[in-house]
Amino acid sequence: MVEQTHDPELIQKLRGGAKRIDLTDETGAVIGHYLPHSEYVRLGGVERARLREEAIAEMKRGECVTAEEVLHRLDRIKKFVKSQR
Repeated sequence: MVEQTHDPELIQKLRGGAKRIDLTDETGAVIGHYLPHSEYVRLGGVERARLREEAIAEMKRGECVTAEEVLHRLDRIKKFVKSQR
């Protein structure tokens, strides 16, 4: 994630009760979104970002599993659940 500091006037406007805001280019096309930090946290953004960073570090260390391994594990779980019925 890239962090940027913007001009004080914009920061004050955003602190002034702004909710979700669509960021658009000069043609009106949406290019991004703004969420107040409290909303970002409520939606789990901080936790997802932390987990994403951990996953990247695990992949770099070779500690990840392939999609095939995940599907195999899910299949085993599914079979186990069925056997418990």
